[in-house]
Amino acid sequence: MGQSVEVAEHRITVTEMDGRRIARPTEHVAVTNCTMYEGHGCIVIGSETSGDIRDVVATNIVGKGTDTGLRIKSQRGRGGVVENVRVSNFVLENVRKQAIEITTLYSRNIPPEPLSVRTPAFRNIAVSNFTIINANQVASIYRKLRIRSQAELGLMLAASADFR
Repeated sequence: MGQSVEVAEHRITVTEMDGRRIARPTEHVAVTNCTMYEGHGCIVIGSETSGDIRDVVATNIVGKGTDTGLRIKSQRGRGGVVENVRVSNFVLENVRKQAIEITTLYSRNIPPEPLSVRTPAFRNIAVSNFTIINANQVASIYRKLRIRSQAELGLMLAASADFR
């Protein structure tokens, strides 16, 4: 994929709408060489995760005026696993909210419940080489993050980010 994207709410969304029922994950997704303008997010993974999302690569992405650059989201009650996600080489300009957001409590209107199979799991997520120019917030990664264990997240943020 290599294009300029100016339509829809989210620019590129990786989600899974019916995976639990049909037992088929969303997997082996690659997004490369794209420029995104405005909208809620450049690359959005979730919020439907019940059938699992895995093996996602997004690289060489330019975002201009979006709410977020990378958003990985789910909701208590949806369950599923988001894993093996690699995002790199992003240039984000004039980000209206946060450049990176990762949360398993996407909707604030859902009451808490005990950890169970209905609790989404995020693991093995690598984020590297981000240049962020003029963002309201750089990252919201653990904001209200409720997962089975913090170690399960397996988030790797490389030290090569450039914040201006």
